[in-house]
Amino acid sequence: MSRVIDHFPSWMTGGGIFVGLTDMPWDDSDLIDPEDMDIEYFGNHSGLKESSPLLEKMTSWPNDHVLTDVEIGILQRLIKQKYSHTWSCVWDALLAEYNPIENYSMVEETTPGTTKTVKVETDEKIANKSTGSIYGFNSSTAVPASHNEGESNTTGSKAKNYTEESYTGKDTHTRSGNIGVMTSQMMITQELELRKNAFLDIVYNDVDKILTRPSWR
Repeated sequence: MSRVIDHFPSWMTGGGIFVGLTDMPWDDSDLIDPEDMDIEYFGNHSGLKESSPLLEKMTSWPNDHVLTDVEIGILQRLIKQKYSHTWSCVWDALLAEYNPIENYSMVEETTPGTTKTVKVETDEKIANKSTGSIYGFNSSTAVPASHNEGESNTTGSKAKNYTEESYTGKDTHTRSGNIGVMTSQMMITQELELRKNAFLDIVYNDVDKILTRPSWR
């Protein structure tokens, strides 16, 4: 059995698998360098893993072992066709849509579904009564010469008023931001590094499915 590194003798100097991959999600990013990916993949991740049957057949192992540029191009095309879409989706989920300034985020959703009724009822009644007397001229008694008595009643009423408010649907409250446990720069550096490493692990493991057997020598 051969090892992956046997087929890529120039993996440290641009003869690996990632340098020649095009239209990748990391093409316009400063986070990932394809040359560094090759160094890490072959030097640290998979270089000593047993080669896949595909690599051995392409190089006619054991008569030969070094992949030509054309053969490496074939492998790159195969990897791209099989995984580029998945990698783009993972890249978008882990890195492209990440807001590194927030270390606190909460969304609270409530459904009121309540009704509030305000009742105003006012009845107002006013009653007035007036009496007048006219006493006789030069009279020594208090016997009124004429008596004029009248009564007036005034009644007012206000209509009953009702106010009703109904709440339906959902109320959503969102809270997010930096609560101050670390600086924004620290958050950016730490979180992006974690997400980048998670992304690279996915990429390297996918490439293993093309280049390696699932075992170490």
